[in-house]
Amino acid sequence: EYMGAEVRMFDPRGLPLFDQESHENEKVQELRKLSEWSEGQVWVSPEMHGAISGVMEAADRLDSS
Repeated sequence: EYMGAEVRMFDPRGLPLFDQESHENEKVQELRKLSEWSEGQVWVSPEMHGAISGVMEAADRLDSS
């Protein structure tokens, strides 16, 4: 806790790629709960040939669906 902020981390290992059945997945549910809890988010990922990684893209789609 720095300057009154509470930090929670999400480990994307086990997060499925986006599909119609993904919303039932345990990791998807964890990500959604953390997203609802948060007031702000910082996402970090290595750049892959000028684009974000597939896992980050899937997480973004799952979180907004």
